[in-house]
Amino acid sequence: MYILVKLMLGVGAFYSSTSSAETLFLDVYLNGKPVSELVQFENKNNHFWSTDDVLGDSLLADYASELKGKVDYCGLQSISCKYSYEKQRLYLTADADLFPDQVITSKRKNTLAITKSRGALLNYDIYYRNYESGSATTDIFSNGEHFLNWVFSKLRQICVKSGIVLVTPLFQRG
Repeated sequence: MYILVKLMLGVGAFYSSTSSAETLFLDVYLNGKPVSELVQFENKNNHFWSTDDVLGDSLLADYASELKGKVDYCGLQSISCKYSYEKQRLYLTADADLFPDQVITSKRKNTLAITKSRGALLNYDIYYRNYESGSATTDIFSNGEHFLNWVFSKLRQICVKSGIVLVTPLFQRG
């Protein structure tokens, strides 16, 4: 009878320990960045077990390649975890030592030498206004520029319906 009671207690303890595992589908974040979506975990006593390759697409892919089978992501060395019930997320925080060394290089861009050249630009703006008093105006603004090797000049004209023309030449050495 004593052996039967011990056997029943042992089976009961085994059953309760296996039945307390909860299956969850969680988004996984590594150091604040999303790395996997809807990964199946078994939650048992705040330890999250999964057979999925949770970290395979992250910067810890080399580290994760060594993990085989069912992995307790809260039991990994140098990684801490926090579960958010409200957001259904598992936040993993890894020590900086686990990440591969980062090398930042700068490629020098080939740039063209600054040269002077000739060119021209002509721009027009036309505005028509019809006022409630019955009068109407048409305004034409033109802007012309030409470029030589050493002279930059602008010519601005403002023309209105009444025939008044304002011409403002500007010359600059450059």
